[in-house]
Amino acid sequence: MTRVLIVDDEAPMRGLMRSWVEREGGLSVIEAGTAEDGLERVALESPAIVLCDIRLPGEDGLWLAAQVRIHHPRTAVVMTTGVLEFSAAVSSLQSGVVDYLVKPFSRERLSEALSRAWYAHMSRSALDALQRELDDRRTQLTAAMGDRVAK
Repeated sequence: MTRVLIVDDEAPMRGLMRSWVEREGGLSVIEAGTAEDGLERVALESPAIVLCDIRLPGEDGLWLAAQVRIHHPRTAVVMTTGVLEFSAAVSSLQSGVVDYLVKPFSRERLSEALSRAWYAHMSRSALDALQRELDDRRTQLTAAMGDRVAK
């Protein structure tokens, strides 16, 4: 089952998003109320997708998105916000966020964002697998070439 982490300091909003995400099917939800707690949950639970509010107590959602991108690059981040801020939207996209939802958003809009995030997660995972395979083949080729040179 695919894990989705919802990071929002407002419990009612987390509850609403949880119910909508769970209706998507095949998704399990993890929750956090702060960016710091969210980062810990990402490290422990390895969610495929993080839905994160920009404005959080302590570190903000942009900080969390940057940390996730650095330390967990296969995890896709969707940013949510109650205030439309052009600079925040640009910063989100620059930090690798796959979608940006302005509250109040519809269930359909959330579903679109989850689909986009799932595709980003799967694409990143496939690229990682291909890179590992390429590295393995390169190692095997180097070893074979070394054996030939030694003979």
